Amino acid sequence: LYGVGNAFAAKLQNSVHRPRYYCHIGGVRFATPHCQQKSYHPRFGGGNHSLFRLLNTETVNISSVQMCCLGVNHRTAPVAVRERFAVPKRCLEQQNAALAALACVQECVLLSTCNRTELYFWSPQPQLARREILRFFLGSVATQEHAQLSACFYEFSGVEALRHLARVAAGLDSMVVGETEIFGQIKDAYRAAVQASSTATFANRTFQRIFSIGK
Repeated sequence: LYGVGNAFAAKLQNSVHRPRYYCHIGGVRFATPHCQQKSYHPRFGGGNHSLFRLLNTETVNISSVQMCCLGVNHRTAPVAVRERFAVPKRCLEQQNAALAALACVQECVLLSTCNRTELYFWSPQPQLARREILRFFLGSVATQEHAQLSACFYEFSGVEALRHLARVAAGLDSMVVGETEIFGQIKDAYRAAVQASSTATFANRTFQRIFSIGK
């Protein structure tokens, strides 16, 4: 996975050919080359190791839904704050179901480790979804602490959210760069989301491709 994190989303946006078709994944608009119908790109390769397969005809013109990430990690929050938002593995399925039921959250996958709690979600109205998600996480927090704790959350959307997920999966965003435990934790998080029925086309294709690259 090394090298995938920073570069792979940017590579998806660039082509050595003149763009002819456009596809959308979670609100990210990608120009696809003339060879789109063959489901490969000479620059990215083919088969199971090609993220270009994410750009298939079933996602064409679905531009109203955007992929986002909202979370806290070891860079933005001290241990005490991270512990307040940590979700035990046994509770992931229940929490995914609850988050997917929020207004404007179409799909979601909740990742929670000792160093991060992140929600990857897809929404047609990301800002409204963000407010609902923050309200969910801060629901039991005293009002006077809301501003302080809200500042610990970071947010990525569109291609930046996709790039962030790749970096996390590759261990490039970990406290110990390159560690591999996070890959298994992402698999567990995705499995819990599937069991909670909080994933569908966007989340499934995104995470399955991330796992395929990891192999």
